[in-house]
Order: sequence, then C-alpha cells, then structure tokens
Amino acid sequence: MNILVLGSGSSFHNMQGFFDSSDDAMRKATRFNNWLQTTMQTSAYSENERKARLVEWYSAPDARYAHPREEHLLPLHVCYGVNNRAADKALSLTLLTKPASMFMWCD
Repeated sequence: MNILVLGSGSSFHNMQGFFDSSDDAMRKATRFNNWLQTTMQTSAYSENERKARLVEWYSAPDARYAHPREEHLLPLHVCYGVNNRAADKALSLTLLTKPASMFMWCD
C-alpha cells in the first residue's frame, strides 16, 4: 500500500518579518533556514541527533524570529516522524522576500 503524507507549513512564518526589509531581518531568516536545511539533509547527524535538533528547534539560531509560534513548523515534524530519516530533497525559494525551504522524502 502506498500512502502520501503531505505536510503543509512553512519554514518561515513571521508575519511582521515578511514585511521587514532590513538586513537584520534577512540575516535572521537566513540563519534559521540554513539551520533547518542542515538539520533535515546532512548525513553527518545520526537520526537520534536529527530528532533531538527537531525536538529542540526553538534553540536554533533565530528560531523564534522565524517562528514566533510553532504551528506552521509542526507539519515538518510530522513528515519527519513518518520517515525517520534525512529528507531526500530540499527546494529553496523566496517567500515574500524571505528564504524558505520545502523538504521531500521519496520512496
């Protein structure tokens, strides 16, 4: 049986931050996005380390700037939990002037 799990969230979800065009806002958004890309893709982490990073995501650089509340990041946790491994692919984009990422697992 094939099952599709679709997590609909965002790697950046600070509504005020979307409209902040300062260098500081871009630096903060980029730092968290880079942390998330590394967490989701690197083979340098064991799955226990990756899981621990996701559980403690709010400790990541500028995490609370990127996500003042967690509900738009939690779908990523669900998708990771279903797969329990690094993402196979990541797509990077600009979302209302801020860097964002999407992650996919392909089986």
